[in-house]
Amino acid sequence: MARHKKEKGICRLCGNEGELTYEHVPPRKTYNKNTKFKVHNFLEFVKSKDIVNNPPKGKPKQGGIGFNTLCSNCNSFLGSNYVNEYSKFVSDLYENIYNQKFTYIEYELLNQSPLKILKAIISMFIAINDTWYLEEYPELSEFVLNPESKELDEKFRVFSYITNYNQVRYSPHTIINSSIFKGEIVNCSEIAYPPYGYLLTVDYKGDIDILNEITVFKKFELNRLINMPFQMNNLPVYSPFIVDYRTKEEIDIHIRKSKKTANN
Repeated sequence: MARHKKEKGICRLCGNEGELTYEHVPPRKTYNKNTKFKVHNFLEFVKSKDIVNNPPKGKPKQGGIGFNTLCSNCNSFLGSNYVNEYSKFVSDLYENIYNQKFTYIEYELLNQSPLKILKAIISMFIAINDTWYLEEYPELSEFVLNPESKELDEKFRVFSYITNYNQVRYSPHTIINSSIFKGEIVNCSEIAYPPYGYLLTVDYKGDIDILNEITVFKKFELNRLINMPFQMNNLPVYSPFIVDYRTKEEIDIHIRKSKKTANN
């Protein structure tokens, strides 16, 4: 097991200053404990002339992907309150779809705790963002730190999708104009780690046709277990760019067209 150094700083969840421990994102129990995936420097991707056939090498994260952004108390709090439920949410799907090829799937997960799952997902977004995120959106931390709370402001919406392409993406808060938002400029953040990807939007009221909204998870009682039917798209995350779900072939075509235009 890899040892992760502690760092000094401000905890993204409680706001206290002190030693920050290594927070696995997603939790270590959800297949995030080895060096299967690599983290890439965003600028290296931008500079790359062909991210499909010649991508940046990236660096393996010993012991799983994570960030020194939470204090030990908050790290333990998440582990004792939400991680087991989130792990079940992931593992019950992962075992059935790993290495399978499909673009869309309908399935049902049994005996799930929606509110705990949503709080775990929100905590991951808090962990990947900078300290200003806590100052700007304290409602997110308040929602996570109070297990019983179902109060999550309507300006926050969480969407999900399946991704089993053995690729990951971590996108802190970004302001973007994408076709999936139907021309709107949207504040959002994204995490993709098989088998799920998540998008957190702020002040967006439109639909996202290819994603599945799970914000409704906030309406359930903390310890209520339900069966959860889903219909989700399986989306690739080959590029580092937020909400970019192009296939390798689509990216390759775009690269070749760009090169052709540049040479004319």
